[in-house]
Amino acid sequence: MTGYDIVLGIEWLITLGPSKWDFEKLTISFEKEGITTVLQGIPHTQINLMKGDHLKKLLKKGNVTTIIQIRSENKAQFFSLSTRAPNDIPEDLQQMLDDFNPIFQWLNSATIKDKFPIPVIEELMEELYRSRFFSKLDLRSGFHQIRMHPGKCNFGCKQISYIGHILYENGVATNPAKLKAMSTWPVPESPKQLKGFLGLAGYYRRFIKGYGSIVGPITALLKKCQFEWNKEAKDAFLLLKQRMLSPPVLALPNFNIPFVVDTDASGIGIGAGKKNLVADVLSRRVAGVQCAGISVYHTVVQKQIQESYEEDPNLAKVIREILANADSHPECSYDQGMLRKRDRLVVGKNNDLRNTLIAAMHLRVEGGHSGTLVTQKKMQLVYSWPEMLTDIREFVRTCEVCQKNKPDNSAYRGLLQPLAISNRFWESVSMDFIESLPKSKGDSRVEEVDVSLTAREASLQLIKFHLKRAQNRMKQQQDKKRKDVTLQVGSWALVKLQPYRQRSIQKLFHKLSPKYFGSFEVLERIGEVAYKLELGTDTKIHNVFHVSQLKSFQGTPATIENIPQLSTQPNMNDKIVGEQDIMVHGKMKKQLLINWDGAQTEDQTWEDAEVISIQCPEMLAARRQTRQHSLRRG
Repeated sequence: MTGYDIVLGIEWLITLGPSKWDFEKLTISFEKEGITTVLQGIPHTQINLMKGDHLKKLLKKGNVTTIIQIRSENKAQFFSLSTRAPNDIPEDLQQMLDDFNPIFQWLNSATIKDKFPIPVIEELMEELYRSRFFSKLDLRSGFHQIRMHPGKCNFGCKQISYIGHILYENGVATNPAKLKAMSTWPVPESPKQLKGFLGLAGYYRRFIKGYGSIVGPITALLKKCQFEWNKEAKDAFLLLKQRMLSPPVLALPNFNIPFVVDTDASGIGIGAGKKNLVADVLSRRVAGVQCAGISVYHTVVQKQIQESYEEDPNLAKVIREILANADSHPECSYDQGMLRKRDRLVVGKNNDLRNTLIAAMHLRVEGGHSGTLVTQKKMQLVYSWPEMLTDIREFVRTCEVCQKNKPDNSAYRGLLQPLAISNRFWESVSMDFIESLPKSKGDSRVEEVDVSLTAREASLQLIKFHLKRAQNRMKQQQDKKRKDVTLQVGSWALVKLQPYRQRSIQKLFHKLSPKYFGSFEVLERIGEVAYKLELGTDTKIHNVFHVSQLKSFQGTPATIENIPQLSTQPNMNDKIVGEQDIMVHGKMKKQLLINWDGAQTEDQTWEDAEVISIQCPEMLAARRQTRQHSLRRG
């Protein structure tokens, strides 16, 4: 009987006395205290619930067709609303909408976003300190129901199994049944099998000291086209299974006493060593004096916040009222010259100060150049001022680091520009090689020539019509995935460049390289979708770019950069050391294994041969010369 909100039992039906059932009309009628009541069933159809204010908006548009049920004291009435005007809404329905509208408004205002986020299993178990008895419920269908699976629930146990763990008074242990499956796991023969093993082992990684270093040789096999079982992987595989067979019991943390947690990235386990300077900075342990700056306000910032109160008449008035009567503003407090609202520091109307505080959160390691909503959540933990979201959105939008390094996930910039159809002879000249043309019969009579020209003109008009229609259809379909972008002359733009060709911007880790460079001034619009930029006199690339390779720079650039120089000499240290053929969408595609200049052997990457032939033709030329030299020596 799952899936039903109410089940009418026999005990309740007996109290109704004689009743009449109509299974065709899905009704139950009975008489109680002289009043006839009819229960109307609803056939199996999809019913969508909506708020009262939303239903009002739909009714005003005049395109709603739905069934509304209004229950009175002794009967149920149904109203069919089909494109009704607002003044045709039944009085009972209008009253119901008016009654429910403030309720939904109050619920929306009282709802706190992410108040109860989905808990993490580890966080749930960390709350079990000093617990001695454990219970587990297994609900049948959903968390809003109380029907449970028989035999799958436990109450008041001293030891219980919970999602792969054993919980008891002394701490948390692993489930022996899961470890048995790991001990009998065969040697992986494919990346898919290896991922299955690492998924199971990773679930218990916090039970194994130095887990990241142990699995380092194994995770290295998951790199692109580098799965080859070797001795290092075998030793790591056996060592990990051995450690998993005798894991320790983890004590539950007591949050009532202080304790210290040290974290650092492993140079072996997850590849965040000195080579990766960005990750190394993020994972480096900060000295104690620097850590204190996270939670202790600098005296200069404190003074600026206090001065902002004097510049804001509304806050100055609130402070005077609090000093006169502490209960005048229950949510606020004023202590040691600092105004707080719900334990958050209030900041006055000082745009420079507010931007300084946002920058301190957004630009630091703790902020990590997060997006607008994440930065807002972090700021609201400490500060409070009106229109904070608007200020944060503007700051993030104009952040130069975010603009250059974050990818643009919007639609393709620039609408499709079909080639124009010629209207007269020699307007557009092109050349093609045509063979097997039919021979002329030698006739040259004027009438036949005139008929031929007339037919030719009719054919041309028909061809133009079909070409124009095909172009319009193609443009309409393509423009659905694109957006029209216009850059203003005199504005600033960022340029997307290819690291393969710009040697000065090529880095060891391409994923950490900037996506855009600049900014550069827009000098002129060329056609509909191209722009001419001011790149400087020393640049060796063309200064006209398609709009898809440009992104409008938000804000005012602090410095004017020069375009990275294009390498005029091929880097002969970039070498092709291998090749392979892979199947992609049912077609064979050749890939080349590239040993990049300055990179180690494990950093070699497989690249498409077609891309390398276009962007780095010198690599292919050097490989051909090496092969020819080897053949001569052979």
